[in-house]
Amino acid sequence: MFSIVLVCLGVFQEYIMTNIAQLVKLGHTKIYVLTNAHLIPLFEPFAELITLVSAESLDDVFNFSTKSAHDKEWRDGFWHYTSARFFTLHSFMAKYDVRNVIHIENDVLLYYNCDETLTKPLTNSRQIHIPFDSYTRNIASIVYIPDASTLGQVLEHYDYGKNDMYNFSEIRGKTNLIDQFPIFMEDTTLGSAADKAPRALSAALESASALESASDKASALESASALASASDKASALESASALESASVLTDALESAFDKASALESAADKAPRALSAALERAFVSHGWSRFGGYIFDAAAIGQFIGGVDPHNCPDDTRGFINETCVIKYNDEGTILWKNCDGFLKPFLQTREAREIPIFNLHIHSKALNLYV
Repeated sequence: MFSIVLVCLGVFQEYIMTNIAQLVKLGHTKIYVLTNAHLIPLFEPFAELITLVSAESLDDVFNFSTKSAHDKEWRDGFWHYTSARFFTLHSFMAKYDVRNVIHIENDVLLYYNCDETLTKPLTNSRQIHIPFDSYTRNIASIVYIPDASTLGQVLEHYDYGKNDMYNFSEIRGKTNLIDQFPIFMEDTTLGSAADKAPRALSAALESASALESASDKASALESASALASASDKASALESASALESASVLTDALESAFDKASALESAADKAPRALSAALERAFVSHGWSRFGGYIFDAAAIGQFIGGVDPHNCPDDTRGFINETCVIKYNDEGTILWKNCDGFLKPFLQTREAREIPIFNLHIHSKALNLYV
């Protein structure tokens, strides 16, 4: 059974109550909230359904509070606390020997029970799982942590001058301790973008072959021209035939130049297409293993509900995340269906496939609109 762990440090975020209510409704019974002692009374409505743990009762074994280089004043210490939570999580898991943790951010809504959906794909996994939306960025909207030891090994590599979104991508490259939750479908990724790269390379090879053949013909044209100049006694019929042959060879030469240009274009596009295909495959890795669910790092929730009003007070619904390599507006539409007493989101692809979305990162903080 998974333990669902939320962390609320520094300031109370009211929307966490909607998050907790959804977790309870989904049937989760092991819910922990790690928070400051003075904030504990604010969770009183759920006091009998969750376990509250004072952050002050946990040891700061990594001395994060003094090592952190993040501004502790900007937006009430936002960047400081987004990193601090992982050190708080580690101390909690180590102190109480809590294993198999699903940590979600306070503005994230789950739409499925973790025990029912994640037990099989995560059984015996010794790696932390986090959604990545590009090679270089992760967003810890939902995180699986097998045990304190694994998290501790990861935190040993933590760069206290960088935020959490870029730390784990670098640590993943240094260790074999981090895997990802897929944010898109593996088969669509490999069937579209990845498929374009081999086609582009094939076109390049065909163009190269055509260019070589045309080059041979061009040489023949030069030889024919020299021969015509030397043979003043050729008959009119022979001259006409030579003229027709020269015209054909001239057309072949022009075609060769066109194909040479196509070759240059194809050779230029092929690496980009292949690179894009590989990055899409990277962020989609594990989709089949996780039963066909996709996990929202941030881009889906931003597309549906807009961004944090602190970033932009205007109506930003339909926002396209600039960093995420999957542009969901290009992949299909988001639809909502009533399932098992819940309103649940799905990505309906251009091919009319309905892909269940496991969670939404409600960046706008208006969680109450999506339950």
